Amino acid sequence: MMAQATDSISQAFFSENSPAMFELEGMVDRVGIRNVLYALARICDGKAEHTASMWQDTSTAQVWNRWAWRLEGLAEGSTIGRWQNCIDPLACD
Repeated sequence: MMAQATDSISQAFFSENSPAMFELEGMVDRVGIRNVLYALARICDGKAEHTASMWQDTSTAQVWNRWAWRLEGLAEGSTIGRWQNCIDPLACD
C-alpha cells in the first residue's frame, strides 16, 4: 500500500517514546537533520514520479512534488546561510 500525500499525522506511530520516534531520532543523530530532510525530499520526489507515471494521478503527484521542494529547501537552507542566528529554521524563510 502506498502512503498518501495528505496532511494527516499518525500521532500514535510517532508518539513520544515510540519505537518509530526512537528510530527517527537515532537517524538524525547519526547523519544529521539536513541529510534526513534531503532523503525525505528524494523519497517524495520518487513518489511524485511513481504516482504520475503509474497512476496518472497528477494532482497527488503535485502534492508530493511540493513536499519534495519544501523539504529540499529546508535541507539546503543552512548551506545558503538561512539557518545562521536562527533558533527555529522553519520560521526563518
